[in-house]
Amino acid sequence: MRGLIGAAALLPLLVLGCPQPSQIKPDKNSGPDQSWDTPTELTLEGDGEGDPPEELEGEASDSVSSPGGDRVDWRFLDLPADGTLTISLAVQPARPGLAIGMQVLDEGFRVLSSRTSDQPSLKIKLKDSEAGRYYVQVYAPRRGDAAIYDLSVSFRKGAQTKDDLVDATSYKPLFDKDLLPDPEPLPAVPEPVVPTPSPTGPPGIVDAGVALPPQQVDAGMKPDAAVRPPPIIVEIIDSVASPNGTLITVQVGKLNKIDKTWKGTLLLGRTDKPLRGGAATIKMVLDRTTQLEVRLSLDDVRANPRIRLEAP
Repeated sequence: MRGLIGAAALLPLLVLGCPQPSQIKPDKNSGPDQSWDTPTELTLEGDGEGDPPEELEGEASDSVSSPGGDRVDWRFLDLPADGTLTISLAVQPARPGLAIGMQVLDEGFRVLSSRTSDQPSLKIKLKDSEAGRYYVQVYAPRRGDAAIYDLSVSFRKGAQTKDDLVDATSYKPLFDKDLLPDPEPLPAVPEPVVPTPSPTGPPGIVDAGVALPPQQVDAGMKPDAAVRPPPIIVEIIDSVASPNGTLITVQVGKLNKIDKTWKGTLLLGRTDKPLRGGAATIKMVLDRTTQLEVRLSLDDVRANPRIRLEAP
């Protein structure tokens, strides 16, 4: 197992020793743990009394590097009983200002919590966790991000104690929370039908770490009365100059219910404000990626790397 201090010598290789982001695919050098269907097991062990013990712990060390072609790591763990699950990251970025992301999913690949930060530590606490399988995804959220990390997992069986009532959101986010858009409110509808997890892949999950909810339709509603899906804000993963401006690629697609009727709008910097002239037209939609064209220069697109996609 590799700790942060012992791995410090590897930091230059994560960014400086790798080709530029445009020269290497983000997952080119990843192992089997790059995919949700071949995650690495994280074993939990405990020395306490009881079967299972009252407390369990597990840990692992690794690195993620988008420019190095190892963008994402997937792991899974099994909880033997109900209790409180805490997952922490100790992070050493390749250079100051780089970020790391983490999200936790249940056995149906529904996202339970997600965090992105440029700070040296990151924590997610899930109270009242049920027994079963959980997935942890650690990833480099932007094309230039790279970091070494130590992953620590602790589990306490049974009801919460006073020490469990900790605000896990106190860690500083990567971006000012006031710049993040509020979710679009949905009209009140009867209890939706919970979709069955797809055998071909987790609904709403893409390899870049973007987690998007599947569209929910009430059983008593007609198909044309389905709830309009909320806007999606994602990072641009690739951009190339075209005769009419710039072609951009985002890593969401048909699996996220996107089609050619959707519209795209580039956002100004890291805000949720639309960029002037940033209207984008969808050219092609695949299962996990969408290509759009915008009448802006390549430099303008790279300076404003986020886009909002909206259904008609």
